[in-house]
Amino acid sequence: MQTFLSRVATEVIKNNSDSLGDTTIILPSRRAIVFLREEFKKQLTTTTWLPQFYSLEDFVVSLGKFQQLDRIDLIFELYAVHQQIEGKNAEAFHEFLNWANLLLQDFNEIDRYMIDGAELFSFLTEAKAIEAWNLTGDPLTEFQLKYLKFWRKLSHYYEQFKARLIEKNQFYQGLGFRQVAEKLEEGKINTEHISTIYFTGFNALTTAEEKIINHFTDAKSGYLLWDADEYYLNDNSQEAGKFLREHKKRDKTDFNWITNSLLTEEKQLDIYGISGNIGQAKLIGNLLSTSASQNSNSSTAVVLSDEELLLPVLEAIPSSIDRINVTMGYPVKSSPFYFWIESFFKIFKTDTRNSARKGLYFQDIKYFLSHSAFSYLSRPKTDAIRLYLQELNTSKAIFIASESFEPLHDSIQIPLFKDYSSNVSALVNTVHELIKLVRIEGKGSLSSLDQEVLYFLSASFKRLEELVSTPSIDFSIDSLLNLFKNIVGAESVSFVGEPLGGLQIMGVLESRTLGFEHVIISSVNEGVLPSGKTQNSFIPFDIKVKFGLPSYKEKDAIFGYHFYRLLQGANKISIIYNTKVDQLQGGERSRFIEQLLYEVPQKNSKIKINQHTIAPKLPREPEHNVQIEKNQQILAKIEQHFKEGISASALNTYLSCPLDYYYKYILGLKEKKNLEEKVESRTLGTIVHNVLEQIYQPMLNQLIDKKGLQSAKASIESQLKMEFFEQLKVEPTQGNHKINFEVAKHYIINLIEYDLSQLKDGKEIQLLSLEESFEQSIEIQLTDKTSKKISLKGKIDRIDRYNGLTRIIDYKTGATKAVDLTYKNPEDTLKGKKSKAIQMLLYNAAYDLKQPNSRARAGIISLKNLSSGFMALNEKIDSTEDLSSILRETVLELTNKDIPFEHNKDAEYCTFCSNKKEVFN
Repeated sequence: MQTFLSRVATEVIKNNSDSLGDTTIILPSRRAIVFLREEFKKQLTTTTWLPQFYSLEDFVVSLGKFQQLDRIDLIFELYAVHQQIEGKNAEAFHEFLNWANLLLQDFNEIDRYMIDGAELFSFLTEAKAIEAWNLTGDPLTEFQLKYLKFWRKLSHYYEQFKARLIEKNQFYQGLGFRQVAEKLEEGKINTEHISTIYFTGFNALTTAEEKIINHFTDAKSGYLLWDADEYYLNDNSQEAGKFLREHKKRDKTDFNWITNSLLTEEKQLDIYGISGNIGQAKLIGNLLSTSASQNSNSSTAVVLSDEELLLPVLEAIPSSIDRINVTMGYPVKSSPFYFWIESFFKIFKTDTRNSARKGLYFQDIKYFLSHSAFSYLSRPKTDAIRLYLQELNTSKAIFIASESFEPLHDSIQIPLFKDYSSNVSALVNTVHELIKLVRIEGKGSLSSLDQEVLYFLSASFKRLEELVSTPSIDFSIDSLLNLFKNIVGAESVSFVGEPLGGLQIMGVLESRTLGFEHVIISSVNEGVLPSGKTQNSFIPFDIKVKFGLPSYKEKDAIFGYHFYRLLQGANKISIIYNTKVDQLQGGERSRFIEQLLYEVPQKNSKIKINQHTIAPKLPREPEHNVQIEKNQQILAKIEQHFKEGISASALNTYLSCPLDYYYKYILGLKEKKNLEEKVESRTLGTIVHNVLEQIYQPMLNQLIDKKGLQSAKASIESQLKMEFFEQLKVEPTQGNHKINFEVAKHYIINLIEYDLSQLKDGKEIQLLSLEESFEQSIEIQLTDKTSKKISLKGKIDRIDRYNGLTRIIDYKTGATKAVDLTYKNPEDTLKGKKSKAIQMLLYNAAYDLKQPNSRARAGIISLKNLSSGFMALNEKIDSTEDLSSILRETVLELTNKDIPFEHNKDAEYCTFCSNKKEVFN
């Protein structure tokens, strides 16, 4: 296969064999230079000087002899102009950053297309004024006036910014191209030393680029070598040929570099639909495995329309491919180290050490210190971080005070969490030191890509150390975070590799002028390739069209050209689109695919199209039939549990799921206690129970009266605050804690009001006990000849005597209905669906055994549903007899060696089964 660059080399050598060293070749990218230089080496048979090669951007810089600034410098220069124009009304730097990038992009476009900036911004201002015009004749609001004032000033921004840069001979790309184009027209740049120049493989040219190129073609020293195919060039309905058709009309030289491969050659075109980025990456790996078996990877390219696919694809490349060259850059924002630093900055956005809460938010600290970046540090440092995280989890503190960080700072030897609110420069220095620490201590274990990212970040923060000390800018943490996200995060890190060997992985733009036999193009979805109607600009679509600035239509035509150009040189084409439907991209395949399916069969029957919809085979999770056989050790632990005491919770756990009972009460597994940012229902219940005990304590062993209840009501707030701090180490003054505080207070006040209403109705209530623990033995008749003594234990929230009836009361902060305490016969409770009834049975039976003939009735008061009052077990139930029946069946099953512990498939709330299945497989 003769590639475009191969043809270029042949053409230049044929026409300039005697003056090859005096020839200049301009290409769209630096990457193309490497491949073209190699083509010259292949074709040249004698020793000679090679032509001079430039990318168009480098060529223009060499003509203009100016310094091209990067985005960070441009942002600071533009802010200086902002301060000059706005004076004391200038925005803070972090607010300015929210729109500065957009303005720079528009300035760049205006100059690339050599538009009269004053005219455009004047037109734009008038358009915005019409938008803000009140048809009713009412005067404009203050906001509308400020809005219009901003648009009127854009022309001043443009002119002053441009003048400031020109004075320093510093430029952004568009301004540099415009200056060179204008100076060439005015004869202020000497180009006589350039005898022959080829502009190679271009498509869409800006006005400035056209003028620069025309300067040489008009002087008969410049030649244009086009890379196009008749398929889209001669079809006016094909957007891919839009710009080439325009050039063909204007071009004064022969437009003869046209192929017709898409109309005449045989090609294999496979279109694959698969769900998700990982699915696409895996499919690319499979396609490459086939190519590897055919020894064709030296002429295979993987073109990634979506840069987010880069890492998954690198992971999916088969091991048989040992040479890879990644042409596209790796986005810094995709690196875990980017998120690591971003998470560090966010800690100080929530710094409350100078407010009432006094501290750093624990979740921010936890997220940052748990990051994998710290795994590259030395063992003593990682141990110190792990120990601190353990202490953080057990401290119950939501906001962390400065003094708690001192041991950690001593171990890491970097003051990570000191107060940076008034010293942003110190914060930048700390980040720089932290990056250097990871680079040094992780030198042997960091991947080459991670080393490159950290090197880039280190260089960026070294630069920021200088910039944040700019006296004219009042830097804040918000400014620093915005600068990091909008500037540093927008950069890419280049891969180091051998560009001419092995598999090529690149973005769409990097494929310009290059040709491959097998091309795999991913993410060919609408909204990705082409990117669609989204545009980041202050200039509306209609004004762009009026002034000849590119819109999304031109952008789509550019990517249409790149897409078809890849196809024209390949023999085998694999196009992959994502079928996964999401909010941003919708799973719609690109219109480029629809065009191929409709047009190719009509234009070239030699192109064989195959469509594949792939549903990845997801491995079915094997059904875990975990069975724990009972040995003598387990049986002994069961007997021990009988002696130590069976609680209602243990009994309900077994009836709900025997396997969960095994994990919890035989193995003794405990739930991991995490620091609660939001109050869990269990914790809220504990708080309410403890406060109720405290405020009812003065009325214990006496009749409850109105005075005592009113006194209890008065102490609710103070007791609740103390209990919140005890349980959560936080004052419930705002947010979720404030809401839960009010909920708890509501529950407690409602219970007091309920008791007051009973007193008003003439009821007499004597408080007998609060939060009383009990342990009571019960003899269970297992068979006609055998029995077993079981110990029952628990804690009863409240026991009182209500008009002569002893009530055993359990408070519930959740919703409870009377039906929860009813059942037809004891066997119905063995299914694990009547946990509240069993709890009340156990309490009632234990009390009856301790106090025979007490006529006690156990029941529930739902603090969430107090209108139901005291919901008791049916008085016809013999609690001791029913509990004995339930325990009999349970004990017989528990002590039966032939019945293993198994998960109850109907159980919905197992504590351990779901995440412990694999342990006993």
